[in-house]
Amino acid sequence: MPELALRVTAGGARSWAVSVQEGHGRRDRRLLRITLGRASQLGLAQARDEARQVLERVAHGLPARPARGPLTVADLVTRALGALHLSPSTRHEWERLARVEIVPALGSRAAAELQRAEVRAWMRETAARPGWISDRAFEVLRWAYS
Repeated sequence: MPELALRVTAGGARSWAVSVQEGHGRRDRRLLRITLGRASQLGLAQARDEARQVLERVAHGLPARPARGPLTVADLVTRALGALHLSPSTRHEWERLARVEIVPALGSRAAAELQRAEVRAWMRETAARPGWISDRAFEVLRWAYS
């Protein structure tokens, strides 16, 4: 499959990508490179399957990238935790805080629409638990937004 490529950054990060031409005619046609995922999390067989799905969508006249809904707080926190370089114990604890404290309370909200007042109310609710839990959960949420 010549459209599938393993991209390697200068820092050594590896990711799978597929190149497609979207649009019709000379003027509307453009080359897109769509990242499928990190090579450490996506094997070759899975990358080929996802690349085939993208190519089939384009062949049927559909957009190469499926339409996404608004980014939720849960998605934002998950992406941020995946991108941060943390020690294993810190990663384990931050993922637990996200799963237990942040996602049930705020996870379904659109990340761009979350207001300070909502975060303050959430912090007041978590303050009933031991103090370090609310502080650390807020730290995880703050890192996700930075």
